[in-house]
Amino acid sequence: MGGSARPRPGCFDRARVLLITLRSPDPATATALSAVAQSLGYLVAAVGPVLVGLRLQASGGWTLPLTLVIGVLVAQLAVGARAGRPGYVHP
Repeated sequence: MGGSARPRPGCFDRARVLLITLRSPDPATATALSAVAQSLGYLVAAVGPVLVGLRLQASGGWTLPLTLVIGVLVAQLAVGARAGRPGYVHP
């Protein structure tokens, strides 16, 4: 039982739930925010590899697929920066 600072299994799930809870003024808002966040997250996780594979097949190289990945990353950074501002989410 060392005191290492490395991430443990499940720690990101706990952080996700904590952040959703901290951004919600009441349980109903937390439920709605969690549903939206999880739905969008699973959608990106399911569709992303398929789109990258289709772009790879269509282009024959990695330039277009990596452009797609970088574009999604930039969009996620922008949304994350806006979502990380102090305050509550109101429906």
